[in-house]
Amino acid sequence: MSNIIQNVIVVLGLGLIGVVGWYMYTENGRLTLDTSSSVELEGEIQAFIQKQNTLRQINIDTTILNDQNFARLETVTQPVPAQERGRENPFLLGED
Repeated sequence: MSNIIQNVIVVLGLGLIGVVGWYMYTENGRLTLDTSSSVELEGEIQAFIQKQNTLRQINIDTTILNDQNFARLETVTQPVPAQERGRENPFLLGED
């Protein structure tokens, strides 16, 4: 690529960066907070706090865990039988 073309590309790139920077700088003052959405958010926060307080009032009776009948329970799970291993790379196409 010749020096002239490189210089033109660099100048255009710097110009583009300058235009984007200027646009972002001028838009910074125009951004405002929509107060209607903050009112909705405040209502959602209050609903969350009410649900949290309701959940905090729940008490779970754990005395059953200390009961002898519960302690004698045995698991009825079955062991998983061993299977042969698959391919090293299952995503490799065309070769097994």
